[in-house]
Amino acid sequence: MLTMVSPRRLLQLRFGYIAARSVGAAVELGLFTTLAQFLQAPDVATLAERLKCSERGVRVLCQALLMMGLLEGHEARLELSEEAAAFLVESAPGYLGGMMIATDRHWNKWGQLAEAVKMGEPPQSGIESD
Repeated sequence: MLTMVSPRRLLQLRFGYIAARSVGAAVELGLFTTLAQFLQAPDVATLAERLKCSERGVRVLCQALLMMGLLEGHEARLELSEEAAAFLVESAPGYLGGMMIATDRHWNKWGQLAEAVKMGEPPQSGIESD
């Protein structure tokens, strides 16, 4: 029996940073918290105006968040998923956004991992500490 090997998992691992940075940017911009404040689901233009961001930038970010299942609806009517409402809105008891923002400071340091392995020492700024 011939088994087909797929690169899918490897590609998901390699490009996982796109999802990580999309969620991080949305948290940093307050997108989830702002979206929770609307009484009626807004469109992208209204959300962008409230965030004081470009409409094009918010549209692209929301498309990514829609594909990840963190937003629901479509560009003309954006709503939070249950998961986003529970963990990515600042007033939620289970809010994880603060932790996500805190771990962003390690982002560039981990980008130096290959060099750190090669040299046998942490990057000059240090992966394990700030």
